[in-house]
Amino acid sequence: MVGNVDLNHAHIVSENTSHAGSADGTPGITIAISTRNRTKYLRQTLESLRRQSVPPFEILIQNDGGSDETFELVESSGLNIRYF
Repeated sequence: MVGNVDLNHAHIVSENTSHAGSADGTPGITIAISTRNRTKYLRQTLESLRRQSVPPFEILIQNDGGSDETFELVESSGLNIRYF
């Protein structure tokens, strides 16, 4: 358990099995995002992450009880995301 997030109950939307980072040996990066009813901003953030020259190894997103389309956005993103 980290804060109020039970990491044992994460929903893995997609899984990247390569843990080595980038091809040039640069270590992978983990991005953690907490959101609640901010799909517009989350979409912009995910698009920005997609355009980075060194892509993140994984993205952790905690939906803090929101009722918008956050899960659908995460599911359709095509990024390596663990959703809580």
